[in-house]
Formats: sequence, structure tokens, C-alpha cells
Amino acid sequence: FVFLNSNPSYGAVMADLQAWWPLLSESSIICGTRYAVEGDGSVVGVKKAVDEFAQSMGLQVFLTTDAANPLWLLLKDMQR
Repeated sequence: FVFLNSNPSYGAVMADLQAWWPLLSESSIICGTRYAVEGDGSVVGVKKAVDEFAQSMGLQVFLTTDAANPLWLLLKDMQR
């Protein structure tokens, strides 16, 4: 289980996803905060980075029901 809640810029989130994903064991979760659209993404690029990473890996992005600031989750299954 990895919880990302640090630098919300696109580059930092993408770097975190790429660094942590290979270290996760099967059936692990990586998740984080700030999956919301704010500005042009240069300050808060979480949604863009998570969506792009998930698409490149063939993953579904799961969200909590907090409309104002949903958490995002990615599940690493046996195939990835």
C-alpha cells in the first residue's frame, strides 16, 4: 500500500507513480489525494498524471465519493 500526498504537480506525481509501481506486490494499492481539476495542471496535475499512467498500464482509476476532493486508487493485479 502506497499513499501519495506530497507534491501535486504533474511531473512529481508521474515520477512517484513510475517509481513506486514496480515496487508494489500483486494485489497492492497505490492511491492519493487531490484528484480534482484545478487551474491548468501545472500546480495540481494529479488527475492528469494518474489518468495518463492508468491508461498506459491498462488500469481503471477508482475514486471515493467525496465530490470536492476525491481520493484516487489504482489496484495492481497479477497481470500488471
